[in-house]
Amino acid sequence: MLVSASMGTGDRGIALAAALVDRIPDLPFTENPADPAVPPQGPDPCVLITRQEAEAVLGPLLVAPYRSRKATALVYGSGPSCSYFSGKHRALVVTPMWRMGADMFRMLGGVATVVAGKLGGTAAPDTLEGNWDQLSTGTDGTLKVLKGDKMLRLQFKSSGASLDNAVALVRVALTRF
Repeated sequence: MLVSASMGTGDRGIALAAALVDRIPDLPFTENPADPAVPPQGPDPCVLITRQEAEAVLGPLLVAPYRSRKATALVYGSGPSCSYFSGKHRALVVTPMWRMGADMFRMLGGVATVVAGKLGGTAAPDTLEGNWDQLSTGTDGTLKVLKGDKMLRLQFKSSGASLDNAVALVRVALTRF
């Protein structure tokens, strides 16, 4: 949703946007009404972080963790991601890559370096210690972790979790990865 306001009317634009968001049901969305019923295939991404572990960071979830479309919070019964919906249109999204993660991690790292160069920043080094081979985060609010040839993406900015909280959840998820 894009809300535009004339000079000096920003407060009214924000109030309008808030009123619109308040009218949207605070539940997960689907791309297609039949999507939740699609039979699961492949490894279940929701086994990496339990509901209790997510709630310890995010607070109470409105619904149980659910499979979602790749790297989104859109409900999809056979989705490769797992979403943890905590209300107020916030969701933590976990997307594992069970193979070829090293190649994807390198590719995403290259893109992050190019973007940082264009924006005048630098790519942040991996200075955290953990049970991973490499760790990276970017301006998109996604924490990317490489372990062997597997990669785990944790989209945390849209959930309200801090980077420290996201790292704590990654530590837990990697024990089951």
